[in-house]
Amino acid sequence: MFDLSKESILAKTPIDEYNEGQEYFKYGRIKSVQFNQEKRAFTSTVLGEKLYTQHLKFDLSGRLTHIECTCPVGNDGWGCCKHMVAVLLLIAEKDEQGFFRDLRFRRAAKDIFSLFGGAQATLKSAVSIEPIFEITKSKVSGASPMRLLRLRMGQDQLYFVKDIKRLFYYMENNLELKFGKKFTYVPSRHEFKGKDLELIELIKEIYQTDKLVTEYAQGMKSTGIFPDGRVCLTDSYLKRFLQIYEDTPFNALILGSRSELVKIKREDVPVTFLLSNEGTDLVLNIDFEGSLLPLTEDGEYFYTGGEVYRISEQQSEYLKPFYMAMMYQKTRKLRFIEEDKQRFVSEILPFAEKAGKLVITEEVNSTIEKLPLEAEVYLDRDGSDIVAEVRYIYGEHTINPFLPYNKASNPSGKLLIREVKTEDAILEIFAMANFKVNEGKIHLSGDENIYDFAFRLVPLLQEHSSVFYSESLKNLKLNPSISFSAQFRFNSDSNMLEFSFNADGIDRSELADILLSIRR
Repeated sequence: MFDLSKESILAKTPIDEYNEGQEYFKYGRIKSVQFNQEKRAFTSTVLGEKLYTQHLKFDLSGRLTHIECTCPVGNDGWGCCKHMVAVLLLIAEKDEQGFFRDLRFRRAAKDIFSLFGGAQATLKSAVSIEPIFEITKSKVSGASPMRLLRLRMGQDQLYFVKDIKRLFYYMENNLELKFGKKFTYVPSRHEFKGKDLELIELIKEIYQTDKLVTEYAQGMKSTGIFPDGRVCLTDSYLKRFLQIYEDTPFNALILGSRSELVKIKREDVPVTFLLSNEGTDLVLNIDFEGSLLPLTEDGEYFYTGGEVYRISEQQSEYLKPFYMAMMYQKTRKLRFIEEDKQRFVSEILPFAEKAGKLVITEEVNSTIEKLPLEAEVYLDRDGSDIVAEVRYIYGEHTINPFLPYNKASNPSGKLLIREVKTEDAILEIFAMANFKVNEGKIHLSGDENIYDFAFRLVPLLQEHSSVFYSESLKNLKLNPSISFSAQFRFNSDSNMLEFSFNADGIDRSELADILLSIRR
């Protein structure tokens, strides 16, 4: 149908353009082809540095009478450009296969490119990716350090990606990106595999998010997510990056210091807490190798000693407050004066024991004691009210949480390590019952409050303490109020008055018996 062959195409084309046109045809750079059977004309689009359009026309004998392309070379008078060559080769191949002989059964001007599915499929070669994780100070005063990712990519040789956002724009639009003499990235010819593909998919999500935000911002210039050619990682994206490379070392640039082949360890950060005396003060020294840098806000990942640690939930919970204290005081040494010692030993020292290795000097150890907690709650009656007294008993120590701590009640004179979590759990239960504090005891008024406390909250108290009742309280009778609701309506269909009601504490299955008893 068409007078086309490789030789006739080559006769109209410079050799360099012909060779590149063959590559474009082979690697699927033709994006669309439309054929108008009546006019024997083609309109096509081919992707080069950008998308270019071609117009071709044949006479009744099948001879090419007109061809043009919107690229800079397409109409310079020196013959066909590479985009034209790609389309001509496609038409010649399909003509040889007999495709156009059956066009009388198809509509004119139909897009035929979709019918060529798989015709230009080819094997792709793998491209390697090397991530470089960076932490750098933010330019915004008081802001957290920025967590960034830089990339190197290539095949035989790796090149720095100068602008990650630009790379993904080229990927999205199937454009070539030249890195150096030995490597030009061509999306239709290159692919990523394994962890490289996972990382590319991760950054692609970030790129698409940035693109969407930019569109909603009506095109306002913003480099927030892609500063200086890199990509900025949020907590969730950083975690996904670290999970991808959990068993693969990567390079990093941490606050200007380069680290090669950084490994991720699934273990706790080696931290030692040393408790000692300095004069009359207690001093807690926090010791670890190098600097300690949290990578995620929840404290799951830390960087120290040239390695990333994915720590346990326990260490994450208990180490984070110490890190915040070090940042606030700008020292690894936490000091506690005389009046703060008891609170430190009760509230902070147990954290140190769970956050790392705790070492206490003999001098300090002789002034500290750790005893099991035996919590007791005594419930009594005061008229129509309930009165409760709480006692935290540690050996010979008895502590009333509603009175100031009295050192005189401590026979040994030592600092007591208290079970603060259990103590707080007991107080929270009383807070749920609206108790009021008065002279070391707590009071509860109102039948409904007392009923709720006795039947709902006392069982919770018994999980943490021993509960004792006075004889007068055992004889207290409670008459909880019952909520009752009723509804009447006239049913015009049955000409009857309908009555419905609901009462708290009465099962629906019992209603019939109750009504029968009323009837009797």
